[in-house]
Amino acid sequence: MKKWREKNKEKHNEYRRKYYEANKEKIKQDRKKYYEKQNLQSKKWREANKEYMKEYMKKYSKTPSGRKSMRIANWKQIGIIAEDFDAFYEKYINCLECEYCKKQFKSDKDRNLHHNHDITDRPNIRGILCTSCNKRDVYKNQI
Repeated sequence: MKKWREKNKEKHNEYRRKYYEANKEKIKQDRKKYYEKQNLQSKKWREANKEYMKEYMKKYSKTPSGRKSMRIANWKQIGIIAEDFDAFYEKYINCLECEYCKKQFKSDKDRNLHHNHDITDRPNIRGILCTSCNKRDVYKNQI
């Protein structure tokens, strides 16, 4: 069968396309049932392994990739929009001084990602600022 499919690739693809068109609803229902079953199994596993997951997430959140994914998820949750979050994360982590007052950051907690809350359809990041500049909203009349 495998050899036949390799020799008759176009014919086989045409057959599959016609089959899909003729059975579109049935295929969608089957896929839905499958994913519901998978989600149920995952939910049961998570319920049965709560302590393991809690411990795993505690360890993961201390790794560089864990901190990165959690920070990006937090940015998305508060409404920050970027074209490339990975690239911007690297810029954020490597930024050592406030982009407005040029004062060096005292710690990671002093570094803030300033963004425009009114923009919801395109990148809305204004800059990486220290806490005092961020609170003063130095970019109030810009963007």
